Amino acid sequence: MLSVQSIDNIPIWLLFIITTIVFSIATELGFRLGKFMHERLKKEQNPQVDTILGASLGLLAFFLAFTFSMAGSRYDARKQLVLDEANAIGTTYLRAKLLPKPYSAEFQDLLREYVDARA
Repeated sequence: MLSVQSIDNIPIWLLFIITTIVFSIATELGFRLGKFMHERLKKEQNPQVDTILGASLGLLAFFLAFTFSMAGSRYDARKQLVLDEANAIGTTYLRAKLLPKPYSAEFQDLLREYVDARA
């Protein structure tokens, strides 16, 4: 089994070529197998297969739409949380100037360290 480190050592252009070749072979094999099975089962095909296939594809489309909707809403929520935190840090930094002189500089330095640690 390939580990992540061994994949990281492969040049990107070689990985692209290998992936393209593998997908091309898989597509060709799938096409030929489908053509063979279609010719073999042409006479035996059941009309219920189309109904089952349509229902399965409809269910797959529903799951995909639901999954992308959940991922999109989580992305938007995360983006809003990052924006809220940035605004809170900025406000706190500006309000730190209202503290007495030795404390304000120390508090602003601590906020800078916190922001560097968060990045």
